[in-house]
Amino acid sequence: QDSAAYNEQLIFLGYGDMPFARLAVDHEARQLVLDITNATPHSYFANTLYASITVLTASGEKVFERKMNGINCATGKIVVPFSDHYHLYLYHAEPGRLKASPGYLTLVSSTKYQLLRLDSEGLYHFSLNNDPAADLQAMFTHRADAIRACPLLMAQPYAACKNDLWLMLSHIEEPTRSALMRDSVDVLPADNSEPGEGIGKGVTLQLRGQGDRTFCQLAYDNRQQRMTIETLAGQPHPYYTATYSTLTVKEESGEVIYSRHYDGITHYSADSDTVVLQAGMYIELFHDEPYRCSAINETTGQNVRLKKHNRWRVVSDGLEVDSPEQTEEKNTSDAAALYGDKFSWQLIGKEENGFASMEIDIRAQQFIFTAYPIAPHSDFATEYAAVTIYNTRGTVVYRQSIKGSVQLGGYTDVCGLDEDYTIEVFHAEGAD
Repeated sequence: QDSAAYNEQLIFLGYGDMPFARLAVDHEARQLVLDITNATPHSYFANTLYASITVLTASGEKVFERKMNGINCATGKIVVPFSDHYHLYLYHAEPGRLKASPGYLTLVSSTKYQLLRLDSEGLYHFSLNNDPAADLQAMFTHRADAIRACPLLMAQPYAACKNDLWLMLSHIEEPTRSALMRDSVDVLPADNSEPGEGIGKGVTLQLRGQGDRTFCQLAYDNRQQRMTIETLAGQPHPYYTATYSTLTVKEESGEVIYSRHYDGITHYSADSDTVVLQAGMYIELFHDEPYRCSAINETTGQNVRLKKHNRWRVVSDGLEVDSPEQTEEKNTSDAAALYGDKFSWQLIGKEENGFASMEIDIRAQQFIFTAYPIAPHSDFATEYAAVTIYNTRGTVVYRQSIKGSVQLGGYTDVCGLDEDYTIEVFHAEGAD
């Protein structure tokens, strides 16, 4: 987990002090981004080298080089991954036109050649012998003062810029780190405990169907405040003749601004949609087989737990789980609570015939599923009932799916239970 707050840039200026290239050091993504935007940096240097960038590993192996003449310079964006202690060897024929950002740091000398090292705290210049740790502290202080100068940011307990400061602290050594924490408590997040699953720069979800094939990818980008929905060509799951998955985006007022519906049996063409989001909106996702899907927090790299019905609220620093159903259960907890150490249910099918039973034994910490030798309901060719058990990490530890028209064998399954496990039961005629 890292912050973009201490990223640095080297800016190459050409004729008339116009920028023609930028080299960004992205510490969060651990990559260098070279963006060349002008094919004619300086016409006076027509057929001669005007600037160059070379990237070397810590052992001196060359991994990237780009030479730029004054004219006919290839434009475009190049991304180069890096590790700590990689070296940058830079050349500019007019050294006064090589600049660095932030401008209050001294990262460029007055010579044509520059040799820098990529440290965990920032850039180290061999000739200037700057202190990256001191530079990082200066960036921290500068950003802290900028927050203090903005009453609106000061009033927000969890502003993204405050989170960036907190993440910067991990690169500052003691005792300076503790001193900065004490002096900057007013500009740090109000709660520095482990963030929620959806908090960060973005979340990527893979919606999968039959054979665990991805039929839709959702990419939520908190920085750009948007979500991209990419549908892949094909059929989500042919066993489902009706709804298999849905996605809905709502305004805070409840007005639907985007809706996407996937039937399992329908063949979809490849397409892509983008939805602009803002704080207070809600994202609702239904998937009948959530155990097939995955969701990754792009900041922490951790899995985000998915259920059949998911609802998130868009907040300033990511997605926050929001479940009206859970709220309702909490408000009526006395009515919904079941007390005892053994519970049993009968699953009923066509003509009120029982086709399975479920038993929970609290003392033995067991879930017992017993199927009877009968076809549950001949009118249902697809899934008629299902039982899924999740552990505390959201991993499926037991799954039983029953088609209505398929004859069951007489069998019994036993699954171990633990505190806070979740048991999810589906029945196609559950409301009847």
